[in-house]
Amino acid sequence: MCPSPSRPASSETKRQPVRVVACPTCGKPVKWAPESRWRPFCCERCKLIDLGEWLSDPDEKET
Repeated sequence: MCPSPSRPASSETKRQPVRVVACPTCGKPVKWAPESRWRPFCCERCKLIDLGEWLSDPDEKET
């Protein structure tokens, strides 16, 4: 059965453009997509650097 002219076939549907953001640690471009495992970071290393900075920030700790 052919698809109706008012509805495109699933392979013909328009894809949303992939948003690209800068890694907060190094600035490298990162695709904002489910397959980007460490988003918004480019890699696990940048994620851990950010976490370490956050944990060592004295303003964030409760006294």
